Amino acid sequence: MGIGDVVFMGGTNSDRMVLCNASAIATCPYCIAICTGTVTAGNVGSYLTQGDLRYDSWTWTKGGLIYVSITGTTTNTLTQTAPSGANNVIMPIGVAKTAHVIKFFGNLNSVEHN
Repeated sequence: MGIGDVVFMGGTNSDRMVLCNASAIATCPYCIAICTGTVTAGNVGSYLTQGDLRYDSWTWTKGGLIYVSITGTTTNTLTQTAPSGANNVIMPIGVAKTAHVIKFFGNLNSVEHN
């Protein structure tokens, strides 16, 4: 996982963080935290459950909502475009405070697009 990856607890070990992927409810049941650095598989990492996160490589549109992406791969779990495909999950998890800072608030509700 990399900085900015959003996660839920689950997978084969319910105590592990799993990347969110908004392509289906099963891979994005909720979003509990955002990764604050690099985490390799099976290791302990740092996650933010609420608050501001800065990453200078981001180029967000200030004031726009941040959603979980349908890609759901390392360093590619966020987007400012709401998923719109059949069965995609529409899950806003934050707002862009600046081009490089998001206010992360997570989300415990899943809404499936028809």
